[in-house]
Amino acid sequence: MILRHALASLKYHKRFLRRYLLCLVLFLPILFLLHTLRATLLNLRENITNRVQEGVLPEVDQRWLTLLFTDLKSVLPLYNVILGISCLLFAGVLFLLSRSYCRSRQCELVAYRRLGMTRRHFIGQLALELVIPAFVLLVCLALVCIVFQSSMETAIQWIQSRLLDRFTDVAKMVTPSGTSDSSNFPIRVGLPENGLLLLAAIPFDSIHWLKVTLVALGGTALTILSLIALALVTTVITIRRCFTNDC
Repeated sequence: MILRHALASLKYHKRFLRRYLLCLVLFLPILFLLHTLRATLLNLRENITNRVQEGVLPEVDQRWLTLLFTDLKSVLPLYNVILGISCLLFAGVLFLLSRSYCRSRQCELVAYRRLGMTRRHFIGQLALELVIPAFVLLVCLALVCIVFQSSMETAIQWIQSRLLDRFTDVAKMVTPSGTSDSSNFPIRVGLPENGLLLLAAIPFDSIHWLKVTLVALGGTALTILSLIALALVTTVITIRRCFTNDC
């Protein structure tokens, strides 16, 4: 019953729906991109190790590789800061939208109160009105990732490379050429000349890309749901006033 009321309300309040969809279209790709960049970094070690075992890459010195991954992870705090700022902005916009939405429905809420609807019932309905459009866009985003997997992977790798080149020393981690029995060189012949080129030369296979995509989608969905819950909590006072005051 609540689901039916939520769908009917979204259909009736088209102005709010358009604003909310615009908010989601602006922030959802940013949140997904940041979660994807984080998941990609965290899965690089496994990807490179598998490529070595498959014979795609020559053997890599583990000490040098450890230094490489340590430097890579130094960019994670930057991603976390940008993610936090994006969440704060999205939460702020979502709070303003939900508060304005509740105030514009004050007469409707008073009518619901007289018909016996409780505040808890309306909060559940409002939650569904926020979750349903977000869920639909997440499904659309997942379909885009599946259909345009190759293009998405190329774009993510390009963005990752630019950020790593700007905020880490990976490009300065030279991999000098030498013979496989030369003790002065950290890795064997056949690898790119620095860490950044090494990462660019190793695209994710379909299994790793699927894993990264699922982790990113799950993280994005969890972030969206958390922010929606926060927005609902912060609008409880507004809803209470709308129920207790006549329009």
